[in-house]
Order: sequence, then C-alpha cells, then structure tokens
Amino acid sequence: PNSDAAQRKAIRTIKAKGGKVVFDIDYRPNLWGLAGHAEGFERYVKSDRVSAQLKSVLPDCDLIVGTEEEIMIASGTDDCLSALKTIRSLSKATIVLKRGAMGCIVYDGPISDDLEDGIVGKGFPIEVYNVLGAGDAFMSGFLRGWLG
Repeated sequence: PNSDAAQRKAIRTIKAKGGKVVFDIDYRPNLWGLAGHAEGFERYVKSDRVSAQLKSVLPDCDLIVGTEEEIMIASGTDDCLSALKTIRSLSKATIVLKRGAMGCIVYDGPISDDLEDGIVGKGFPIEVYNVLGAGDAFMSGFLRGWLG
C-alpha cells in the first residue's frame, strides 16, 4: 500500500506539471507473492488481484510497455490480442509489445484483429553475453526515440 500510494502521488504530480507517465509493466510473480524464491524466473502466474491493481493504473499512462505475458497480466485476459484491446479500452496510451528477438510492435491507435497491425520494429541478431538488463536496454533505447 505504501509503494502504491507513493507511485500514485508521483503520477498526480507529473501529470499536474504536464509530464508523461511511462509504465514498464515488468511483471515478476514472485515479487507479488505468487511464486517462491525457487520460481524467481517464472514469467507468468495469472492473478486477478495483480490484474485489478495494474488495470487501475492504465488510464493514467501515456506509454505502456510489456511482453506478451505482461500485457496479459495487466489486462486480466488470456490471449495477447484480447489483452491489447482491453488495455486500449482503458487507456489512450501508446502501447509497446516487446517480442524479444522478434523486436516489438507499437500501437498508437485502435487495436485491430491483426496483431501485426501496428508499427513493427523488427529484431536483429546480437551476441548475447547475459540477458540481465536486456529489458532496461530496450526501454532506454525506445524512450530516447519516443521522447526525442
């Protein structure tokens, strides 16, 4: 509750000053008490409680970024296309669907019935030394272009 209150205050403050709210979903089930330490790499555990909490933030966002699993948990739906449509019904934000080596898709307007019907950023081969920080690297590059 304290973290939630602090984040909502930060959202109100930046909105009042004309700033943008960026939501990198970054869902980690074990940090929500849905998986133990041994399951720290578990990417998706469905939870109505988590979905309700995340959905309550979506209307305040200008940019929402997540993997397929993160988009699904934020929307409370079980498939990616329905998840995108649910998020769009709650928010006018630009939505970025991260797809790992396949790149990403950016949705600025309505969500069609074709998942690929957005701005497709194709992936490219890289030599991976360690996956730690890959999402942060993606986000920093994306934000540089989005805010620039």
